[in-house]
Amino acid sequence: MIECENLNQEDIIKELCLCNGLSYEMIGQEGSDTSKLEMFFSGYPCIVGLSLFPNLTSLTIVAQDIKEISGLETCLRLKELWIAECCIEGLQTLKNLSDLNLAGNLISSIGRCLDPNEQLERLNLSGNQICSFKLERELTELRGSGKGHNDRSSNNKVTELEKSKNCETVTEEPSLQQKIVTKLNALNERVTFWNKKLDEYV
Repeated sequence: MIECENLNQEDIIKELCLCNGLSYEMIGQEGSDTSKLEMFFSGYPCIVGLSLFPNLTSLTIVAQDIKEISGLETCLRLKELWIAECCIEGLQTLKNLSDLNLAGNLISSIGRCLDPNEQLERLNLSGNQICSFKLERELTELRGSGKGHNDRSSNNKVTELEKSKNCETVTEEPSLQQKIVTKLNALNERVTFWNKKLDEYV
């Protein structure tokens, strides 16, 4: 992979344009017309140049040497963010996302970084180093109260989480059950979607 410090930002942005079928020379015009960017396997060692894409709604970065999430301040319309199989160690506050995939990184804690994402429907944090996860405690409480018995698949997933970790319980909000079931179903869908996505580039 190309190291970030060995390239200037212009070279990285040129690679970003090339991989997305955009002309670097026409980026002033094409950038504002672009809503989706993807970078797979190499060529994007750090997040730069996104201010050139003010209408970006979807960003997918896979298998890069990116160590931190940055440069998203100008992406006010961003709803779908995938930064998977990179080297992300921590989270900054992300906002207004509906789909967040940070699978296969080095993240060890979440804290309250995801709180501003009230519309979050899909969340994938698998393959990280998280040892304490608030969602798991909420799922345990949901399972313990018996409120999740209507969805057999969610019950199975909750049981798996209970077996894998000894979690504390916390009180849930009135709408928590629906949010948890939605997120569980979305996480399951991500596995299928992720396999299809990778098959396109193999």
